[in-house]
Amino acid sequence: MAYKITVDQPNIGPGTEVFIDGLGTFKNGEATVVDADQANHFRNAHGRVNDEGKWEQGPTLAQAKLVGVTVERVSDKDEPETKVTQTSTPPAPTKKDGGK
Repeated sequence: MAYKITVDQPNIGPGTEVFIDGLGTFKNGEATVVDADQANHFRNAHGRVNDEGKWEQGPTLAQAKLVGVTVERVSDKDEPETKVTQTSTPPAPTKKDGGK
């Protein structure tokens, strides 16, 4: 899913760079389209390990409450959502062929 990100921070000058954690740097007063990979990176950057020890992605760009930032969906193309799930302990290593 692609999104159009528009930064509108009236307290800073036009063209001033604004950093959005997990997404990058954008210029105040300008709109930029981010692709599905960037949107997914944002979700992973704001994810957490839940009470069961499993990884959960953070909110989508549409769900996130970014102050001074407008988020509009510009593509309804169905792309598979990637969910990263990880247990709190990594799996035991497997023995490779020829190993002891």
